[in-house]
Amino acid sequence: MDLQREYLKALGASYFVPRFVLPGAAPSSQAPLPVAEARVDVAPIDEAQLTAESPAAVTAPLEEREAPPALSAEHRPAMPVLEDSAAAKSREERREAQASTESPDVSFQAALVDTGIGLLMVAPSPSEGLDAGAKRLMANIARALAVHQGTANHLAFAAADFAWPMAKVPGLKMDAAAARDAFSASLRSRSDKHGLRCILLFGAELAPYVDADLLGAGARFLNTASVTELMQDATAKAVLWQALRSLPPLSDVTP
Repeated sequence: MDLQREYLKALGASYFVPRFVLPGAAPSSQAPLPVAEARVDVAPIDEAQLTAESPAAVTAPLEEREAPPALSAEHRPAMPVLEDSAAAKSREERREAQASTESPDVSFQAALVDTGIGLLMVAPSPSEGLDAGAKRLMANIARALAVHQGTANHLAFAAADFAWPMAKVPGLKMDAAAARDAFSASLRSRSDKHGLRCILLFGAELAPYVDADLLGAGARFLNTASVTELMQDATAKAVLWQALRSLPPLSDVTP
């Protein structure tokens, strides 16, 4: 072994990695090595010829021999990090589980009902859309407010839907934060385009996806009970009506 190290040092080799299991060598702890299929015979070295060709490298005493130049960090070959397939699979599964826990994808659909008097009503909507009872309730709320503010002649209902995710794009985030940004931006765009003065949100289901700071100062944001609660609870209706009556005029149109 010492003679082998001397040869490697004279050749300028910093380390030696076998490609096959060497005779008498202990099993490798890093990776399994194939067994050599055939024995390689190496011709004996003529020590006299070796001494004549390279006397300084072989015949000089060990302490007097010139050390090979050290390799700098950027030129030093990197040692491979070996990892078995089971460990790699376990690590990947942990990473995927952590990612799904931290930012799960969300999906929802919302009905957006513009009234034409500066009021936008927003409610969770099933895939088939709002039922007749929900539409009738929302229409009655808008009509009562319009009569109270003297703008009943300007009522004009227009409905639209917002669905999240908007598109299935690989790599695009579909979590709650992305949904909140997109939904709030959509409401802000409608507010700026139609001159909305109030956005009325029904229920708590969509509340996490509305950022009031992104809606701007032009539209007031109100969060009331759900459509189902308002249809069944007269007290909830009274609370909503009191809040609507306290609103300033929602339209610049003179009654």
